[in-house]
Amino acid sequence: MENHGRALRIEHEHETLSAGWAGRRKWKIIGPQCSEFVRKQLEPLVKQIRATKAQLDRRINPTKLENRESKTKNKQTITPRLTTLTEASSIG
Repeated sequence: MENHGRALRIEHEHETLSAGWAGRRKWKIIGPQCSEFVRKQLEPLVKQIRATKAQLDRRINPTKLENRESKTKNKQTITPRLTTLTEASSIG
């Protein structure tokens, strides 16, 4: 899919795209450099590439993703408790 995007830009702008061009950080830089026509063609491809990578990550490393999600949930439940404990100790 990345090669398809690379070929599209070469065909219309005579420039290439670096490896990993659809990544969040790289696309923020590369997207504005492309013409409006090419950008409109590449944006759906970027979404598809990211969705595919996310799906592969979930299938390859399901425990890693679950650990990340559980840490996020734990932070959300721990933070209000810590705030309550801190407030209670400052009152007493």
